[in-house]
Amino acid sequence: MFNCKFCLKECISNNSHRNHERCCPKNMNRIYVNGMLGKVSHKKGKTKKNDPSIMQGAIKLKERYTNGEIVPHRTPHTKECKERISAIMQTKMQNRYTASKRIEYKGIRFESSWEYEVAIELDTNNIDWKRPSPLLYLDNNNQQRRYYPDFYLPEYNIYLDPKNDYVKKLDEIKIKQVQEQNNVKIILLGKSQLNWGSIKNLIEGFA
Repeated sequence: MFNCKFCLKECISNNSHRNHERCCPKNMNRIYVNGMLGKVSHKKGKTKKNDPSIMQGAIKLKERYTNGEIVPHRTPHTKECKERISAIMQTKMQNRYTASKRIEYKGIRFESSWEYEVAIELDTNNIDWKRPSPLLYLDNNNQQRRYYPDFYLPEYNIYLDPKNDYVKKLDEIKIKQVQEQNNVKIILLGKSQLNWGSIKNLIEGFA
């Protein structure tokens, strides 16, 4: 764990920890990059939706790509390359190994402190749980995908998946597809719902 001594923000590596502390807003001796001290970008808060000039620029850029005036510096992956990458990622996900921060508990690698907290809560309350296998489903393009829930509770026949509000909204359609196509129940847990009391109430309300 790497926590900023100024704002206590958790960083994923020693390198990111050093860089964050160097520029942390609460560091009285912080280092400002490119002389931006006290300056605000003229584009701050602007998007294609609320600024006509940005929208026009995006349209022109798209046209230049379409017309071949601008050539992407990266060529698209070949079918064989995509299949090779997919096979590698499947192996990594089966072992729950990604590039994100990990916490090990009882020989299991958790990808976030939320998952670890839920595991502790379940064990403290003598609730049997497993790290489930991925659930297969078809997305909106009829392509087969894998969904990796974090916990399965055999006694309740239900899956648990701690997620922040942004990811919850992002995965809303996917979760619905997984539940309907696999005939399973999945409960997404927010930051305030990681304790067993809240989890139990959600399970009872899901029945």
